[in-house]
Amino acid sequence: MNCAIHPERMGNNLCIKCGNWYCNDCIEHINGQPVCKRCNYGQQSTNNYINPITAIQNLIIQLPRELRIAVSIVYFILFAILLGWSFYLMLRYRIFFMYIPTIIYLLGGFVFYFLFVKDKIY
Repeated sequence: MNCAIHPERMGNNLCIKCGNWYCNDCIEHINGQPVCKRCNYGQQSTNNYINPITAIQNLIIQLPRELRIAVSIVYFILFAILLGWSFYLMLRYRIFFMYIPTIIYLLGGFVFYFLFVKDKIY
């Protein structure tokens, strides 16, 4: 990620208030927490709301890529087990509604892979 103020610099600090990445020159540590100078000096909106989806994305992106790949592999293995269980229920007991959570689970795995394992965020 690049710095939100200096795009030519690498942003290696995540502001806890606005959720943007900043270089070392643009970040200050307040009580041990990284806060950008914009948020610290009130140059951004005073809204303290942090989008939870952005916060989760930023936390996951900080994990090593190998760990994100491992999580994806485990996720798809669990999907294969869930799919097999769905087929078993369908054939044995004629239960067809299990395909809905299986498909949702599969879509969640693809979303996780494309958002967090690839090096780009869309």
